[in-house]
Amino acid sequence: MDHRLLGTWQAAGDSADFETCQFEEKGEDAYKLTVTEKGDKTGQFTARLFRLEQELFLDLIPAECEFATSQADLVAHSVFPRHMLVWVAAIDPGLKLAFPDFEWLGDHLEENPQALAHHKEDDRLLLTADTPALQRFVLRHRKELFKAPEALSRAPDAPSPALP
Repeated sequence: MDHRLLGTWQAAGDSADFETCQFEEKGEDAYKLTVTEKGDKTGQFTARLFRLEQELFLDLIPAECEFATSQADLVAHSVFPRHMLVWVAAIDPGLKLAFPDFEWLGDHLEENPQALAHHKEDDRLLLTADTPALQRFVLRHRKELFKAPEALSRAPDAPSPALP
């Protein structure tokens, strides 16, 4: 667990997909992540931080998959429920998160169906590759697979957490 993530972060610009991300401890190796989007939509995830080579990533799993009108769109993308991988481009001095570019991924797998094991159901894509194959794919295509990182800063009314 990296305690620098704990607390409330807010998106720096109006173009962000969300307004705030709040990380709380959830056991020894996980976070409870609450995302608030514009229009008061919210969603909760269990998040685990891990490293692939020199890169940090968050593995997000929706806490609940409900089709409520107030639910965050980010949760709706994970309604299988399935894992969502987020690249953590930086933590200090500010948090930078890069979310998957699902359009790029869909186009890439349509053009290169053997690049990674997957299943397509209507317009939904489910990656079925084993962990080593997924890790190789992510490392090989990180720059295309993820959108430009979104900068977040600590919410003004949220103090930085004390490090253990």
